[in-house]
Amino acid sequence: MKASDLSLEQKIAQMMVYAYRDPDQILALVRAGAGGVWPCRVPRDSVEEFRAILRDLQAQAPIPLFISTDFESGVGQLITGEQCTEFPGMMAFGAIAASNLKRAEELAYRAGCVVAEEADYLGINITPSPVFDVNTVPENPICNTRSVGDNPRHVSAVAVAYARGMMSKGRLLPQAKHFPGEGMHKLDPHLGLEVMDVSRDAMERIHLPPFAAAVTAGIPMMMTNHAVYPPYDPEFPCTLSHALITGLLRETLGFDGLVITDAMEMHGITERYSPREALTRAVLAGNDLILGPAQPDQAVAELSRAVRDGDVPEAVIDTAVNRILKHKQAMGLTPGTIPENPLPTTPPEERRMLSETIAREALTLIANRGGTVPVTPNPDARVLVLEPEHPNHPL
Repeated sequence: MKASDLSLEQKIAQMMVYAYRDPDQILALVRAGAGGVWPCRVPRDSVEEFRAILRDLQAQAPIPLFISTDFESGVGQLITGEQCTEFPGMMAFGAIAASNLKRAEELAYRAGCVVAEEADYLGINITPSPVFDVNTVPENPICNTRSVGDNPRHVSAVAVAYARGMMSKGRLLPQAKHFPGEGMHKLDPHLGLEVMDVSRDAMERIHLPPFAAAVTAGIPMMMTNHAVYPPYDPEFPCTLSHALITGLLRETLGFDGLVITDAMEMHGITERYSPREALTRAVLAGNDLILGPAQPDQAVAELSRAVRDGDVPEAVIDTAVNRILKHKQAMGLTPGTIPENPLPTTPPEERRMLSETIAREALTLIANRGGTVPVTPNPDARVLVLEPEHPNHPL
């Protein structure tokens, strides 16, 4: 199937990845030819119910869906259950890499392989993971422990290894994010648009090398960041910047895979741009997939009008849709097919042990004033343990 086989509205629908919140709304969008779905408000404590919802969506789709969610710390980040393993955050691999980079790469690859098995079982086939950002601002409110760390070489090696593991089954497409790097954020792009305080030299030495490594390694997708990078484009955030996506990513770095926006309903976009302008500029910049358009029921119609009004050449739409269909066909996502979603082959206990191994080897002694470590237990002492609550798995 090619873009030329579809109407304009059908082509544009293939470019949309909608957030699943309202079941009736998402079902209508899927039947109208949506390209993908992000399962937001679905059961997180029942694997079988989750799988059933996704399989039903696939059965309703004229062209099988890209189904996407974060797996930065494994499938257990999304949903509980025996077949879903949660791994430590990416900074744990950075802690291991500080003393043994090869070991960190090995564990990251193995973790990625587990993600590939479990994601396939759930029915998820693309993931905005892993993070390729180099975290250079300790107080970064959005990246932080989600990054391998502040060493570009370690970030590149570990993130590529994790992504290669995810690709090992041929049924999950990882995304290098957040191009061209969000490690210098001081503001959460969910809450507002930030102008990055970074030089071209710092970008080329620190922040871009992991994304260049992703291109070299054949990582199939990139996710953009909602922030302004003045050395490349002083006006538009990366997601809407032709200079950054087409110029830097595609022409300079040589990336020819799929580019997906971060969620377009984030304030980093909506506080400055109308839904139509945001869609138009994102497509003209070189994005293939639009994640979470601000007005999902109107997105296809708005972009279709932009094409008919001459604001967006239909050839730009065709290029994006042909990339989408090419990747779907390579994964067996063709009309009339529903993925099998087999059980993971790696035993659950082995997967849990891998997670425990990563956590154990990542333990880092920061200081040992007074020789407190190793701890000598005192039977009369009391210990207070503080554990942060996981946003998806309340205690």
